Amino acid sequence: MPPVLEQSTYNTVAKYQSRTCTATFTRPTTPGSLIVVVCAAAGTLPSRLTTPSGFTELGSAGLRDMQMTVWYRQASPSITSVSVTALDDNKSLQLRALEYSGMAQADVVDKLIVRSGESQLAFSGSTGTTSQGDELVLGFVANQYASTAQFGFSGSLARLFESTSPQNWSRGWNEDWERSRLSVHQAIATSTGSFSLNTILSSTRRWMALLVTLRGGSTGPARFTSRNAPPALQTSGRGSLTVFGPLASKTAPPVLQTSGGSARISPFNYQFRLGGWTGLLIGAGTPYTVESHDGLYGYQVRSSDEDQPREAGSLRGIDLQSARQVLLKVHVYDGDRDEVERRLDELYRALVPRRDTDQELIWRHPAQSPRMLRYRPIELPREVDALGTILARQPVMLRCADPRHYSAVPHTVEIPVTPGTGDPVMTQVVNLGNIAAYPVITIEGPTSGPPVSRIELVNVSALVTFDVQVTLPSGSVLVGDMDARVTGAPRSIVTLDGQSKYGSWQLPRDPFHINPDPSGHGGYNLIYLRTTPAGAPVRCTLSYRDTWSG
Repeated sequence: MPPVLEQSTYNTVAKYQSRTCTATFTRPTTPGSLIVVVCAAAGTLPSRLTTPSGFTELGSAGLRDMQMTVWYRQASPSITSVSVTALDDNKSLQLRALEYSGMAQADVVDKLIVRSGESQLAFSGSTGTTSQGDELVLGFVANQYASTAQFGFSGSLARLFESTSPQNWSRGWNEDWERSRLSVHQAIATSTGSFSLNTILSSTRRWMALLVTLRGGSTGPARFTSRNAPPALQTSGRGSLTVFGPLASKTAPPVLQTSGGSARISPFNYQFRLGGWTGLLIGAGTPYTVESHDGLYGYQVRSSDEDQPREAGSLRGIDLQSARQVLLKVHVYDGDRDEVERRLDELYRALVPRRDTDQELIWRHPAQSPRMLRYRPIELPREVDALGTILARQPVMLRCADPRHYSAVPHTVEIPVTPGTGDPVMTQVVNLGNIAAYPVITIEGPTSGPPVSRIELVNVSALVTFDVQVTLPSGSVLVGDMDARVTGAPRSIVTLDGQSKYGSWQLPRDPFHINPDPSGHGGYNLIYLRTTPAGAPVRCTLSYRDTWSG
C-alpha cells in the first residue's frame, strides 16, 4: 500500500493575538499513522518554538524575522490536535499538520535537506537517490511578507496547500513584514530517484525550504528492541586524536563572482511613481500630496447587447472592460513661491503629452504588492490665484487604453521540455490576480541536434495551447507576444528573429494565457512544453505580470 494523505488540519494566529497556535483534526488520527507538522513564524527574530508532545524535530531554519520548523511522529498513537507555542516573543504563526497512512513504522526518515536564504529563488537542493521505491516526498517553502507570491514551482512535486498568516485580528492588525506565506508540496514516488523543489518569489525575500523523503510501509514491520539486554560491547582506556585541519585548495576558482549590480525601491503605501521606476515620485511623504484619485480602481463595461425586436429584454452580447480614465488631485505646497514653481515645473516634465506611446504608473496601497498601469496624460489644466502661488492645486487626468492593473515587477518562469513521448513535465505557474495574464513567450533554438519544426506550449488548467509550426534552428529565437495580441499594441505577435511568422501560429489562435486561481489564493496553472523532434534542447521562458481587472 503506497503512502496516503488521510487528512490535514491548519490554523493561524496573528502577531500579538496569541503565542500559542492549535490545529485540530476533523477526526482522531488512526493509530500507527505518520504525523508531520510544520510551523512558519514571522515578525520577530527566530526564537524557541515548543516541540509538540511526542514529536521529534525534523529540521528548522531561521533568518532574522522569519522561522520555519518541521516535526514528525512515526507510528503515532491516535491524537486529535497539535499545539505550538512561541516562548520568547510574540510572532505570527501558521501551523499545519498532515496524517499519512502506509508509512514505515520505524526509521521512516530517509533523506533530508534544510536551506534558507534571502533571494528571489528559493531552492531546496537535491536529496540524492532515495533508498526505496515507495517513498513519500514532502516539501515546505516559507517566506516573509505575505504579499510576496510563490510561483514557478519545479521538481515534480504537486502543491497541496498555500496559506498566509492573517493581517487583521479582533484587536489589531499586522504589518506585511510581520506575516508569512507557507506552501506544502508532495510527491508519491514509484521508484527510487532524486528530488528537488525550486520556487520563484515575486520579490527578493527571506525564505526557508525543507525537503524530506520518508520511507513507505514496504520496509516491513517494526523492529523489536530489547530494553534489558546487556551491552554487546564495552570499552575503556584513554587516548588522543590529532586533527590537522580542513584541506583548502589554493588554486580553485571562486565559487561566485559578481560584476556590479543594481537595486530599486518600490513606492511605499499611498505613493505613486509617474513614468515608471525612474519617474517622479508623488504621494505620501513627498512634496506632491495626492489629495484624492478617481477612476484608479473599479471598472466600466461596454456591452454589445441588442434589443429583442419581438420579446422583452435583449440578446446577450459580449461584455468588455472599457478604457480607464484616472483623475489625480495633486497639491504642491511650500512657503516659497519660487520653490512651488520649481516643483510644478518638475511635475509638468513628468506629464509631457505623448503622441503614440504609453508610460507606466506604479503605486502601492496597504496589503498590496506594487501595481502598474499603462497611461498617457490627456488633461493638465492650471488655475492660478493668490493662494495658488504657495499652495498649488493641480488636477491631472490620465487615460489608460488598457484598463488592467498589473504587478509592477514581471515574473519570468522557465518551462522545461518534456523528453520523448512520456508523461509531460509539468511546471506550476502562478497568477495572483483575478483575471487572465497574457505572457510573452520566448523560445531559443536547440543547442544541439537538428532544427525544431514544431513547438507546443500547453496550459492544462486553462485549456489553451500555443502551437507554432516553423523551422527553429540553433541560435534563433521565436517570440509569441500574447500581451501585444490582447492590448492591440503595434507589434508583431509571433516573430522569428524579429521577422513576423503569424501564419505559422496554428488555429484556433486563442491567446495563450495564465488563469487566476478560482479560489483567489495564489492561483497556479499546470504548463508543459513539447517539441518536434521530441525532447529537443530548447529553452522556453514565460514573462508575465499578475493581472487584475482593477
